[in-house]
Amino acid sequence: GDLLKNINGVNAIRRGGHGLDPVIRGQSDQRLNTFLDGAMVYGACSSKMDPASTYANVNNYDSVTVIKGTQSVIFGAGGPGGAVSFKRVTNPVAKPEFKIGQNFDSNAGAYTTSGNMVFPLSSSAYLRLNGSASNAGNYETGSGIKPLTEYSTTDYTAILGTLLSDGSKLEFNYTNNRQDKVGYPGLNMDIVYSYTDMYTLKYHRVTPLGIFSSMNLELFNTDIDHLMDNTTLGRKSVGAEGVMAWPTASDTYGGRVIGSIGSNIRTGVDYEHNTKNAEQNMIMD
Repeated sequence: GDLLKNINGVNAIRRGGHGLDPVIRGQSDQRLNTFLDGAMVYGACSSKMDPASTYANVNNYDSVTVIKGTQSVIFGAGGPGGAVSFKRVTNPVAKPEFKIGQNFDSNAGAYTTSGNMVFPLSSSAYLRLNGSASNAGNYETGSGIKPLTEYSTTDYTAILGTLLSDGSKLEFNYTNNRQDKVGYPGLNMDIVYSYTDMYTLKYHRVTPLGIFSSMNLELFNTDIDHLMDNTTLGRKSVGAEGVMAWPTASDTYGGRVIGSIGSNIRTGVDYEHNTKNAEQNMIMD
């Protein structure tokens, strides 16, 4: 969210200490299509605690593409506000590559540790591992107030890929994102956990096939389990009338095939299916 706010026409809504909800030309949430390495993501929370962008740690991606409006359907149907696509770009390496980073915020005692490693499996195959872990307490405002903004998150990815004999690329990605004890001062509940598993299979063909000069195939599956309540972070003690616990889930799968005809025409088909489930439990005092 902080990164996207630097783009004209893009703003963000702060949901808590962790994560911002992008707004493109006044459109947000499910009016935007969000892709993480080709996987379509829909948040699970019925109170919009987890917009899709909260499952993307920019330390773990190589590029972010923002499409404003509906001038392109390359990123799926719907999404009248536009699309946000986070991508990793990995190629074979001759020797192992390593990168480690550390960020620290003195106000909330927040820190993020990130790492990226690429290993050669052969002259054409590779294994990439990257991930990050973030923790933060409650930050202090200028007037000395400490709103409930603490959070703990981890995010890691394994990518196995290879270049084929004709130069095409085949790649399998697995991403696990975990969020624990995330405070939301503007709501009457907080996140106990949000656990996400994402699987993506990608094939990029660079040689002609029929009328197509090149072709991209992507298949994906995303599973999100989310629980919010008003007791885990001690909120019940500040005046809540009863105990509330709402487990929710969002499962999405689909795929797309896009072929290029010459240098100016692209045609294809995509499919996605999303199922959401939620329970609302309350025990009154």
